[in-house]
Amino acid sequence: MGETNQTYRLLIEKHVAGETSAEEVVVLDAWLRKSQSNKQLFKKYKQEAEARLILTAEDDWNRFADKYNMKVKKPDNKRLIIALSSIAAAITIVVGLSFQSLNSTYDEYSSLKTENPETVKSTTLHLADGQSLTINERHALLASDEEGIHFVEDNKEHTENIETTQSNLNTIQVPYGRTAQLTLDDGTRVWLNAGSQLIFPIHFNDVDKREVMLVGEGYFDVSHDKDKPFMVLTDEMTYTVLGTSFNIRSYNNSRVVSAVLTEGSLKVERNTTFNKQQTILKPGQKCSYHVNEGRLQVNRVNAAIYSSWKDGYLTLDKNNIRMLARQMEQFYNCDINVCRELQDMPMQLSGKLLLDENVEQVCMALCDLTGVDYKIENNQIEFYIQK
Repeated sequence: MGETNQTYRLLIEKHVAGETSAEEVVVLDAWLRKSQSNKQLFKKYKQEAEARLILTAEDDWNRFADKYNMKVKKPDNKRLIIALSSIAAAITIVVGLSFQSLNSTYDEYSSLKTENPETVKSTTLHLADGQSLTINERHALLASDEEGIHFVEDNKEHTENIETTQSNLNTIQVPYGRTAQLTLDDGTRVWLNAGSQLIFPIHFNDVDKREVMLVGEGYFDVSHDKDKPFMVLTDEMTYTVLGTSFNIRSYNNSRVVSAVLTEGSLKVERNTTFNKQQTILKPGQKCSYHVNEGRLQVNRVNAAIYSSWKDGYLTLDKNNIRMLARQMEQFYNCDINVCRELQDMPMQLSGKLLLDENVEQVCMALCDLTGVDYKIENNQIEFYIQK
């Protein structure tokens, strides 16, 4: 581990000096995306490298001043570093690290993400002023404005006043088996699916763009504002709109992240400096990014199927039972096994399946519809044919 960190320390020193090659940028980018701890190491090594560069720059300046009998004046560190970097750039073509994982705004959002969302049992608000609130509702209803956060619990409306500024960020976490709906300060409505997080500011005043960060799945009905584009940041992609409705699915460690557009237009852009891919979606289109292959794919779909979860049910359109099992696994954070005989049967399921807080109720309803049987043991579900 020490040797690995030393390798990246040297790469970061080269980055600060403006000497990284395109290949080294790609390597460093991949390392940063692996974990939050790597990003923290990057900040530490970068600060150390900058301090060393300042000392070196001052020594070089003093030697130059002594040689030409110039009056020694402490140089402006920032200007001196820029000057030295310009000399390096004149010798070779330098590719800077402009990818989004090093962007200060992106880092600020990323630092608030929760690594283990399965530990959350109730919808939880982590507020910018340090408070944490829990909401014990199956479908939490919240709103944000300059006065603070408003939410409904036990059929009563509560308000949590927050003295905060635009730059302070709040986080809402939704546990598996539950959902939440949040109205942002600009009127944008966001539905969050099970096991999801949204990081958002208390208001969007005095900014030229509206930014939030999503981990998991969310449906957005964005309030139109031609002067302030609305941006949803995820680990792999950035989604930019003026006013539209769309669904984003981007869970941690997903092999495929996707967006489905219901209405309006949506710009989809990959978060990378090299091999930058982007597309503009039209209503009824789905954009899928295959993480391992680095491939962006667009195809036409029935958009309503991908957002029915926000209304409390799954829309089935000739699904087989294996496809449905994958959807249930994600919503309830459980393992589902479908026996080989069921997988081989030409069974197609169409209609609506209500999402109950209790996964066993859903299993019972599914078995009533299909005639199959199930058993649950240690958070593992098995569907099989009764012999």
